[in-house]
Amino acid sequence: MISLHLKVGAQLIKAKAQSIDQKYGISEKAAAVSQSAAALKDLTVQKMQEIDESLKISDKAASLAQTVGQTFSGLAALAMQNESIAKGITAIQDVGAAIKERVDKEKAEIEKAILEKQRLYQLERQQRELQRQQGGDGSPASAEKTTEQSDVPTPTPTEMAE
Repeated sequence: MISLHLKVGAQLIKAKAQSIDQKYGISEKAAAVSQSAAALKDLTVQKMQEIDESLKISDKAASLAQTVGQTFSGLAALAMQNESIAKGITAIQDVGAAIKERVDKEKAEIEKAILEKQRLYQLERQQRELQRQQGGDGSPASAEKTTEQSDVPTPTPTEMAE
């Protein structure tokens, strides 16, 4: 009964909105504003392109960026000629290399642990499946056969976290 009242109310609101739209021409005015905005955008883009072409702003900006890049490269090469600066940069590079080496080592250990957990998880799933198939008999001999013959997919780290 409530849903019928809601449906009737929604239809009345929709009819009233259509009546107001027809009376004041809101849809037509909105469409006209949208068309005017699109035309204004197109005109603005066209004028900006004309200004860019006449003043060559894009070309000048690209040239400036190239000049700045070359200047900084030259400054970096000049700075490396200074023994103190070169030693400092080398020290920073050495620290960065040591950090990277440590991160790589930790990553390898984590990957190894994940693979081990996946293997253990798979073994547990296979044992549960074997017990389910045998009606609860989980003898070690039958568990070995299932481990070798199982088609149970290896879980992802996300599945293991669940």
